[in-house]
Amino acid sequence: MRTLQLLPFLLLSCQPASQAPHTASATGYKIQGSIRPAAPQSQVVLEQQVGRTIRLDSAAIDANGYFTLRGQVPAPGLYRLVLRAPGADARIFPVPLDNHAHLTLTADAASAHWQGSPEVDLLHTLAQAELAEKPRIVRRYATSYLAPNAVWDLSAAGAPDDFVDSMTTRFQVAGDSSRAALGLYQWQRAYRLTAPGTQVPDIALPTVDGNTVRLSSLRGQYVLLDFWASWCGPCRQEHHSPELRKIHRLFRGRGLAYYGVSLDENAAKWRRALAADSLPGVQVRAAEGEQSAAAQAFGVTTLPFNLLLDQEGRVLARNLHGHTLGSRIASYIPLD
Repeated sequence: MRTLQLLPFLLLSCQPASQAPHTASATGYKIQGSIRPAAPQSQVVLEQQVGRTIRLDSAAIDANGYFTLRGQVPAPGLYRLVLRAPGADARIFPVPLDNHAHLTLTADAASAHWQGSPEVDLLHTLAQAELAEKPRIVRRYATSYLAPNAVWDLSAAGAPDDFVDSMTTRFQVAGDSSRAALGLYQWQRAYRLTAPGTQVPDIALPTVDGNTVRLSSLRGQYVLLDFWASWCGPCRQEHHSPELRKIHRLFRGRGLAYYGVSLDENAAKWRRALAADSLPGVQVRAAEGEQSAAAQAFGVTTLPFNLLLDQEGRVLARNLHGHTLGSRIASYIPLD
């Protein structure tokens, strides 16, 4: 994925919700804190994102900005605390949480600071580190319940295969069957399906007009194969990004084709997203969503997911975004 700080990816990547759940412990978490300034009728909402957003708990914020939440989460992991105030945009505070955590949040208009657990320290350390330093940091926190998420993220960001393989083996030997670990195992198996140089399978899916278009019909051109969904926030943000629009503008008519595969099960939502995002090229839909043959054939476990294919349908690169994607395309399709 993008060469970004780790934290936004963990929060925003759209991961399937099909992995096995954990049994909650009998204790419970406690989250307390202050958010200032506090607008009248503000509240904090604890949410989980597993392909869709699940509301777990909420609490009103008092006139001094204080709040307290107590409860249980279905499994240890990264959740999000959302500040909702009338007439204002929601503000999101990522929070690592298990049923033993007692955390404190201190936030003002410009910053936010969590205290209270090793996982908080891990996220803070990763957020401040350069990409090359992050594998070393994750190894130091290898027993944390956030470690599989971090390895998954770094794998998508281009971490060395030996790091990903060794960490995945460590989790398997330890018997880690958490949602994040199971997702990582699936990701690693799927990752090998689209290794650079691999000839991709052909797929044939319907457009919004009902016409079936084969991926192989674009042979002879470089192809940006993009898996997305209307419910995937990062996918939609990227569709509207200046970098992607620039790529389409620069390389349109120069030998770059676009084959977008929506994993929307709801056709109406797909059509609305197509109209809103003004996507180029061929746009098709896999109606069975993340369980579709197309998603399985390409090992799609996380959205957004893309592949850059050569003129014969072989993988040149995967999960390139923004300027990095544009630079790689330009290395194959000169603009002069």
